[in-house]
Amino acid sequence: MLPSLFGPWLAALVAEQWSWRWVFVGVVAPVAVALVLLTPALRGLSPHAEATDTPASRLWWAVTGAVAVLVLELLGSSARLVLALAAVAALVVVLVALVRLLPPGTLVGRRGLPAVIATRGLLSGVFFAVEAYIVYVLQDHWHLTPTRAGIALTVVGLVWAVSSQAQSRLGARISHPRAMLAGTTVVLVGTAGLAVTVASLDSGATLPAWVPAATYVLAGAGMGFAYPRTSVAMLEVSTDRDRGFNSAALSVADSLGAALALSLSGIAFAIAERQGADPFLVVFSLAATGGLLGVAVAARTRAD
Repeated sequence: MLPSLFGPWLAALVAEQWSWRWVFVGVVAPVAVALVLLTPALRGLSPHAEATDTPASRLWWAVTGAVAVLVLELLGSSARLVLALAAVAALVVVLVALVRLLPPGTLVGRRGLPAVIATRGLLSGVFFAVEAYIVYVLQDHWHLTPTRAGIALTVVGLVWAVSSQAQSRLGARISHPRAMLAGTTVVLVGTAGLAVTVASLDSGATLPAWVPAATYVLAGAGMGFAYPRTSVAMLEVSTDRDRGFNSAALSVADSLGAALALSLSGIAFAIAERQGADPFLVVFSLAATGGLLGVAVAARTRAD
């Protein structure tokens, strides 16, 4: 809640008064504080009796996947053929790393736990790809200041929290698969709605800034409803022996899914600019396509 309430306003203030670069420099200090707080707790943990050793190769695959995403981001938007081919190779490496780090069948949305993990990755990829551009589009197309545009992030944080509380109150009255499907559908509607608002503005329609902001807030409501259930659904089918791997897989799908989506959206944005198309419309349409895929995968989260 606190980052959602104060983060966007502070980031906009720093960007307006000094430079946007200081926003990224400033986050280093809280991370260092978190590390100091976390270290004593980790030292006090003892291994579980039924725990299994994690092969060191998984750590190397995680590092390889992260580096490959970075290479994809740096080279993917290049107009030079050699660099573009290198970006494609980096994408292949990312997919191979994901195969090594996730339960079998995750990349094809196999029914049950693999679909739960895939749903988490698609939710993160779609939503955070949109988040990276929502403030930008509100400034560029609707001419808002960074501070006013950042209000959308604050509101979506509040709505996410309220929606998360709502799904927890429902508890067992709504099953995990149904909650994930419903939330993912709302994310799709919000993301597609944002693409439609940008397309309408490009076609000459006059729309107030609260319309695209509202579609983004709607997507945040869907995240609050579906996102927590992915964790609970994963833990429900895990044992002491595989809980560590499954939890790690969920985090990998979350982080690498978002990073991969950001890289692909950045590439799409750059290519659209070169071609004279509206890059925001291209990015939001790409996100909506991912949302549609997320709905299809979320429908397969119920185990046979």
